[in-house]
Amino acid sequence: MAILRVPRITTAQRLGLTLLDGEIVFDTDLQEFYGGDGSTSGGIPVGAGVPIGGSTGFVLAKASSANYDTEWIDIAHIQITHRRQVVTLSNTEITNKKFTLDHAPLFSETIQFIPDGGITQRYGVDFTVTGSDVSWSGLELDGFLESGDQVRVFYISE
Repeated sequence: MAILRVPRITTAQRLGLTLLDGEIVFDTDLQEFYGGDGSTSGGIPVGAGVPIGGSTGFVLAKASSANYDTEWIDIAHIQITHRRQVVTLSNTEITNKKFTLDHAPLFSETIQFIPDGGITQRYGVDFTVTGSDVSWSGLELDGFLESGDQVRVFYISE
């Protein structure tokens, strides 16, 4: 049986280092491992982002925009709604190549965007979503969509 022993250093020592890509150290003050990516001062917590705990009926979710900040959430407290929205496009929306949904989608990648008389558009190729705004870049939709046209959008939101 092989035993791997990594360098053991204090937090102050670790924060003064930029660990090489793949290099690992053990922070004796925090009792945590840190790995290097070659650019992050002090390294990145190894195994960070998955808090201890969780059980049946809980899911792991981002707690903030900070890296590795997650928490266990009780599924019973999560409410999602499947939405269907029909948008009648105005001249302004056609000119700006953008319209706004009534609710912000939880998962942009799962949105279905279907112009009447057209085919289902592909997220990331034919359109993108930022917050509640759906926009397109001029691929197949330019020249196809006109003022007064309707598009159907299916998505999940809270």
